[in-house]
Amino acid sequence: MGSKDKQTLNPMHEFAAGTVAGMSSLFVGHPLDTIKVRLQSSQARGKYSGTLNAFKTILKEERVQGLYKGVTSPLAGTAFLNGIVFASYGFFIRFQQRNDQSPDKDPSLTQIGLAGAGSGMIASIVTTPTELVKIRQQMMLSPTGLPSAYQVALSIFRTEGFRGFFRGFTSTCLRDLGFGWYFATYEGTCRLFRWWRTRRKEKDYLSESGRSSHPYGVLMDSSDPATLLPPNQHHVNHASLIEEMESFESVLSWPELMVAGGLAGIMAWLSTFPLDPIKSRIQETRWVSPSSTPNFKSSEHPYNSTLVAIRSLYRELGWKAMWAGLTPTLIRAVPTNMVTFLVFEMIVGAAGGKSR
Repeated sequence: MGSKDKQTLNPMHEFAAGTVAGMSSLFVGHPLDTIKVRLQSSQARGKYSGTLNAFKTILKEERVQGLYKGVTSPLAGTAFLNGIVFASYGFFIRFQQRNDQSPDKDPSLTQIGLAGAGSGMIASIVTTPTELVKIRQQMMLSPTGLPSAYQVALSIFRTEGFRGFFRGFTSTCLRDLGFGWYFATYEGTCRLFRWWRTRRKEKDYLSESGRSSHPYGVLMDSSDPATLLPPNQHHVNHASLIEEMESFESVLSWPELMVAGGLAGIMAWLSTFPLDPIKSRIQETRWVSPSSTPNFKSSEHPYNSTLVAIRSLYRELGWKAMWAGLTPTLIRAVPTNMVTFLVFEMIVGAAGGKSR
């Protein structure tokens, strides 16, 4: 959606667009998430030799629905998750810029990274219980008789209490610090593409006009007078993820946005991925007394805390176990980002503007 075509949208439209886009990408990427969880699980240990083998085995034994086990819980939490991320990201950006003289100044990548990390930690309040229910369903290997997300949640409450829903909260919170790398990488890549486009257009302008310099120093978009201004004078509300995203959509191509989103997803996962297998191990098991776990040689439950889980997993399988499930996770970054941008742009364009 170009900047000159953009109309002021109802915030609810923007929020709805983000929610539907998130749900769509979740639905597209969930099969790879199921494969990731199975590769990380202690219950399915040795069952799958790799990503492709896991995909074929699940499809053969549990059919297509096996790949979508546990999808209901994160889908139901998408709107809450978006609301928390949008609000907390804006709060952290405003807090860091509270003493800045220029309200239109672009936040630094460090500020963006810190705001993203903070929003990820706060969002773990939602992601912990939704992913707990999801993982419990994903680890049910039977092709039939799968209980609903509600039934699984009810079972957790009855056997582990309300506290049970936040099993794995610490590891989830630490893992979601990767939001900082996501936002910083996305912003940095988009700025790099924008700078490259600006320099290229400025050179073309100077070459065609025979001038030694452009009157504004840069040429953002010759088709829109507003973009003749330097980048920091577009009056973008940098505390709004929606406006920040749309500011890049108005000047960058879809391939550039796809590259930025893909790199952001890869960097986010690589930065904190070892905590994800730990989280999966903790969340797949419910808290029980040592006497009822004869398979565990020690009296100490191996997954009663993040630190204990790290030590236990390392002793059992080595550091390689900390990267289990990385391949399907990185593969998933490409289609999920494509769907996110496509659906978001379609909805925003239909609600208040013209999609590209």
